[in-house]
Amino acid sequence: MRWRTKQHIGLMWWLGLSLTTGACLAVAAGTALVQQRETSPPMRLVPVFQEAEVKPVEPRRVLQHDGEYFILDYKASRILVYDRAMKFERSIGSVGAGPSEFFHPDDFVIRNGLIYVYDEGNHRIQVLDLGGKFINQFRLPYTRGLAVNSKGEILVGQPEEGRLVSAYSKDGKLLRSFGELKSFSGVYGEQHKDKDTKYQTAINRVALTVDSQDFVYVTFVVAPIIQKYTPEGELVFETRLRGPSVDLLTHYVVTEAMAKKIVVQFMGTDMANLTAWESSIDPRNGNIFALLPDNALYVMNGEGEQVAIFTPRPVEKARGYVYVRRANYSNAMMDRIYRGRALMFGRITILSDGTTFMVALFPPYGIYRMELPEQV
Repeated sequence: MRWRTKQHIGLMWWLGLSLTTGACLAVAAGTALVQQRETSPPMRLVPVFQEAEVKPVEPRRVLQHDGEYFILDYKASRILVYDRAMKFERSIGSVGAGPSEFFHPDDFVIRNGLIYVYDEGNHRIQVLDLGGKFINQFRLPYTRGLAVNSKGEILVGQPEEGRLVSAYSKDGKLLRSFGELKSFSGVYGEQHKDKDTKYQTAINRVALTVDSQDFVYVTFVVAPIIQKYTPEGELVFETRLRGPSVDLLTHYVVTEAMAKKIVVQFMGTDMANLTAWESSIDPRNGNIFALLPDNALYVMNGEGEQVAIFTPRPVEKARGYVYVRRANYSNAMMDRIYRGRALMFGRITILSDGTTFMVALFPPYGIYRMELPEQV
């Protein structure tokens, strides 16, 4: 049963507006539009784990379990474990292809006392206990998106296999798949039908998140779309991001001559990442958080309503805080497109007490605690 589809048109935040003048935050609820000006608390990014004895080289995600922090280190191919005070305790894994070894692990999930690792370099999913003991593994072609539900089912995005989302058992048995694959012209208009074949896989790259009730949230990486599914795989809603900024970025993607100057071979395509890297769920209220490419935070509730955008105020680096004016990209075209805003592709983790961590996946690498306005 297909429940309903929504398209939110209230996402009105202005890419060309200079943030140094105290740009407003736009909050849409239904058709009402409220502007919060410079007096609103800024969203700050506070660097953490910088004083630890052992630091992650290139972190991919930070999770918490029973008071301990677990950090996946892509470059060093290991999981670092810290106590409540962020003091280093132990390391799990090392470089290799054997049990409890990794080669460039890209993502991981902790669920029901087990660690699920997408070991990208070895093309497999590994399951370990919290001490790092090997439990099981199975081979998996290149994928993007990893989530685990309360039953221990492993969810991944697999457009290469003709499936938007696939559910596997811990021993690698395909249990089911769900979600309809999209086409480039279906997202960006029939005038782009000639690009359907070329971008058939890229347009269906997704990131996955599961909440405490096993609802599945699907974030399209190169399309302005977020979906919510029931645990059985029935579509609850689809939200399409709209607004001047999305329109501007879409223009550069659909104009191939320009798109090729933006990003080269990103996940098998030369398209830029237009929307959120992924979504994260606030366990306190079910709100959905998504970090946009220009460092703005997109928030909606569990029903896909009450859209809000929070943008960090761009100031120079100060003691104890870091704000990023521009990313460490060699291509000046990228900076001109985003009009000087921060480019910090990242992953967000929200803990049970509301503490929110963001891991920057591109230089400058790092882990930050996000200090958000109280109204979130």
